[in-house]
Amino acid sequence: FAQDAQGHYTQFSFTKGMDLGESFRYGRKVSDILAERIPITLLLNLITIPLIYVIAIVVGVKAATDRGGRFDVMSNVSMLALWSIPTMLAGVLMLGFFANTQYWQWFPTAGISSRAAQDMPFLPHIVNGQWVAGFLLDRIWHLVLPVICLSYAGFAGLAKLTRASVLENLQADYARTARAKGLAEDEVLWKHVFRNSLLPVITVSASLLPSLLGGSVVVESIFSINGMGQLAVDAVKGRDRELLLSITWISGVLTLIGYLIADFCYTLADPRVTYD
Repeated sequence: FAQDAQGHYTQFSFTKGMDLGESFRYGRKVSDILAERIPITLLLNLITIPLIYVIAIVVGVKAATDRGGRFDVMSNVSMLALWSIPTMLAGVLMLGFFANTQYWQWFPTAGISSRAAQDMPFLPHIVNGQWVAGFLLDRIWHLVLPVICLSYAGFAGLAKLTRASVLENLQADYARTARAKGLAEDEVLWKHVFRNSLLPVITVSASLLPSLLGGSVVVESIFSINGMGQLAVDAVKGRDRELLLSITWISGVLTLIGYLIADFCYTLADPRVTYD
């Protein structure tokens, strides 16, 4: 409720206050359309972001500790090659080889689940001696190629950044002092060097979520996924002003959330950082 100048109370509706208008292309409320599409894009990003960080940290730390070795050289060449491949080209090649009947039809060509999966139970099971994949495995099977297409460039860049940061801190004075006190190399790496090496990675993570949303425009268009990216393409093609402005507004909000999460992670990685 809100109080006016005369002291009267009027009811305030949150959904009415957040009314984003009506889509010209679909003839529906923009808020209803976004409520259907946002969970799909968020699902892709919630799978992609942890995958990016796990691979980047493992590869980057291993390459830094094996500087000049075989793994370091091979990982540097591989990460540079992955970073150089455009997302659109990678998606088309994946569809052409891994989802094409002429080559290896290992994965589906479109969507995030099959029509038959809607009637399946959630977990895989056996019925009358026949294997039924279930809704969960069907969803994972459909998400393999889009997730790979979204994540490879991200972990390639972060792995190089992690390697450079770990190498810099391994040669720092505090690391040499810790070794002089008799600490094992693994203890120096994980208890002292690793936390300080996370600061540049956290800084880059603030822009990771918006970049993934931008990449989802290409990935969702290639794999025919009805998410925010595909919706943005349709809005531009149909000159749907309200829908396009709403998508831009949501992208801005998610960018602010990304920076807020990065500021919070600074305090976890470095105790010297405080927000009073």
